[in-house]
Amino acid sequence: MRHNIFYNRREFQMIDNFMQVLKLIKEKRTNNVVKKSDWDKGDLYKTLVHDKLPKQLKVHIKEDKYSVVGKVATGNYSKVPWISIYDENITKETKDGYYLVYLFHPEGEGIYLSLNQGWSKISDMFPRDKNAAKQRALTLSSELNKYITSNEFNTGRFYYAENKDSSYDLKNDYPSGYSHGSIRFKYYDLNEGFTEEDMLEDLKKFLELFNELASKVTKTSYDSLVNSIDEIQEDSEIEEIRTAQKDKTLKEVEAPKGIIPKYKKGVSKTTKNDSEIEKSNKENKLTGKVGEKLALNYFNELIDNKIDEDKKEQFRNILNDNPGSQHGHGYDLVAFDPTNTDKAVEKFIEIKTSTSSSIEEPFFMSLNEMFAMKEYKQKYLILRIFNVSGKEPQFYFIDPYANYSEFKDVDDLIDKVFNVEAIQYKVFGEK
Repeated sequence: MRHNIFYNRREFQMIDNFMQVLKLIKEKRTNNVVKKSDWDKGDLYKTLVHDKLPKQLKVHIKEDKYSVVGKVATGNYSKVPWISIYDENITKETKDGYYLVYLFHPEGEGIYLSLNQGWSKISDMFPRDKNAAKQRALTLSSELNKYITSNEFNTGRFYYAENKDSSYDLKNDYPSGYSHGSIRFKYYDLNEGFTEEDMLEDLKKFLELFNELASKVTKTSYDSLVNSIDEIQEDSEIEEIRTAQKDKTLKEVEAPKGIIPKYKKGVSKTTKNDSEIEKSNKENKLTGKVGEKLALNYFNELIDNKIDEDKKEQFRNILNDNPGSQHGHGYDLVAFDPTNTDKAVEKFIEIKTSTSSSIEEPFFMSLNEMFAMKEYKQKYLILRIFNVSGKEPQFYFIDPYANYSEFKDVDDLIDKVFNVEAIQYKVFGEK
């Protein structure tokens, strides 16, 4: 259903004022104007963006729920002046939520009409890593696009330069933040020309896009998406890896040995923040969605290429074709000994997967997995897959029983086989 959100008659010509703003931006840039007091057209510039254009736009919007606000500066002039159209049920300021916005090109080359997001809120979540903030904005934009049924207009990020390498595109400031926060956009190129009728018709369609999104993603829902953005980002990255690795095979390398952590004994003297735990959780997800499939492909290829025809069925009967069904038992996959192609010897495979290209990248083992390793004795193998997002994922096996027939307990196993560092403890209370 299309929303009737416009008056039928036009009362103002906006196009001249939009053009005048672009002309002033070019003049401001040519003369290196930084703030209002630097030139004699500061009042005109501010009046156009803060007053005249918002009023003209408001006349053409029928629904009272929309506010129209323009801004050229907070102190010094903004590189990208803007005029926003927002619904106070979704946001009361452009730092948060999502809204429509006209963004003027920082060099006066054109205007972007964008369904966009509050960059400040996303940016503030990553005060020391703006690249991470920009990536999260892209992910959130992609997530919000899923709620919009129309395929009209460009989706996602826009660029200020055709070759995508202008300082506005690359720096970690507001212009780049605005472009990364874009959900849908239309660009009006000054050199190609555009009419007021074009702008009004597009605005009508953008308001319909906004209304559709607002009917599905409330402010509470949006806040929930923002708060879970790391998880959404992680799932998105893993899905990209899973798709890319669909038909790839693993290259076997020799397992590294003798890698000693800085603090082998006792409590680590380095502070372990939540990123270590988060990395462990991500690797668990990566194993579930990517590593297990690669491992299954590897064992199937062994059967196809290395096992005699009359023995293939024996090996396939051992291989569990439902990886992940053994989660909770301390291993991921039931397979066979890859070093013995003459006899099908059952093995319990614990898979550890990483995007790191370093063979020395440490991995994480749970206490449950260590107990399973002790319980299943000669039948347990660790399959370490790394560089999983690269062109050629690699792997090696660790056989904890390669040099031992048994262990007294888990502590004995850990002490004899692995170089480890504790990063988390389960505490039952005070002594």
